[in-house]
Amino acid sequence: MPTKTPLIGIDWGTSNCRGYLLSATGNVLDHVSDPRGIATVENNQFQLVLEDICGDWLAAHPNSPLLLSGMIGSRQGWIEAPYCPCPCALESIHQHAVALPSDRLTGYVVPGLSAFGLSGAPDVIRGEETQIAGLAALQPGLTGTVCLPGSHSKWVSLRNNRIEGFSTFLTGELFGALCDHTLLGRLITNDPCSPHAFSRGLEQSTAAGGLLHQLFSARTRGLAGDLGGGDIASYLSGILIGSEIRAVAEQDYLEDTVHLIGGNDAAHRYHEALQSVGAKVTLWPGQEVTAAGLWLLGRQLGLCDDCPNE
Repeated sequence: MPTKTPLIGIDWGTSNCRGYLLSATGNVLDHVSDPRGIATVENNQFQLVLEDICGDWLAAHPNSPLLLSGMIGSRQGWIEAPYCPCPCALESIHQHAVALPSDRLTGYVVPGLSAFGLSGAPDVIRGEETQIAGLAALQPGLTGTVCLPGSHSKWVSLRNNRIEGFSTFLTGELFGALCDHTLLGRLITNDPCSPHAFSRGLEQSTAAGGLLHQLFSARTRGLAGDLGGGDIASYLSGILIGSEIRAVAEQDYLEDTVHLIGGNDAAHRYHEALQSVGAKVTLWPGQEVTAAGLWLLGRQLGLCDDCPNE
């Protein structure tokens, strides 16, 4: 009797790799997380690493197709899946997927998307398009703004099942650089953090002087004893996220419901910051959305069809 062969969905970024074993109806049968992001893979040995990470699944389901998303499809990854220009209908993304360059594994790599950001400069996303597809799978007909916090946070305009455009902010990476490689970071200690440090940073971001001036206040407030060493990192985060949210608010990104993807500390800080300016926010679990997106794109590619018993 025929059975539905599971789909192996892979979210493979720069610093980690997450895998999902998905049933034909999209249920997560199993999942795995591995620290071997694409930046750690040497000599283009992506197939060997993938087979090691998913070895048990491949042994149990040797006919399972794979669908890979994220930086694995970049120029630094296994094979480049070129960017699709926006506006881009969600049902057309799969049409630009690239076949895996393998004689042992069957599947595809999801393409990224390109657009012009708020400044008019070129912008790109890779991996986030899968999460946005996941939102569409979980809530068909969804419209609004999608916020994806991270090292490079993304703000996406979604209308009528189509990604109209997006903009990227270097917020997370800049925060790490400030804490680890500047004089501001030298004042940071492991002392307890005030619960108000982040909100003070948000408030500071609205004052006159611009972002560069506001950032230096972390040092001067620390020197003056106005901030403790344990408060400075959270205060800096408030300034950066507050500045980012002011920028998108000026372009009407907050006029509609903001669909915030993620469940880590950064996502909760964005949630607090958005609520502080009166935005309507819906929080979505990141891994659930990613798995749903991989399943939807896999189904569109015909990877979730009935297959003979293995």
